[in-house]
Parts: sequence; C-alpha cells; structure tokens
Amino acid sequence: MLNSLRENEISNREKVWILSLNKSENELQAHNDRLFG
Repeated sequence: MLNSLRENEISNREKVWILSLNKSENELQAHNDRLFG
C-alpha cells in the first residue's frame, strides 16, 4: 500500500515537471515568434 502510494506521488511529480517543461517550451516558442515572426 505504502509503496504504491509512493509510486503514485512520484508519477504525479513527474507529470507536474513535464507540464512545466512543456509550458516553458511554449513560452520560448512564443518569444521566438515575437522576435522573428
């Protein structure tokens, strides 16, 4: 029980990390569009 809970917590953290990574990539893309678009 505790082990699966810990795995779930880790996967949630990974999801948050991936989401924030995607967000910063999108912001970079928007920034490039403003510079070069």
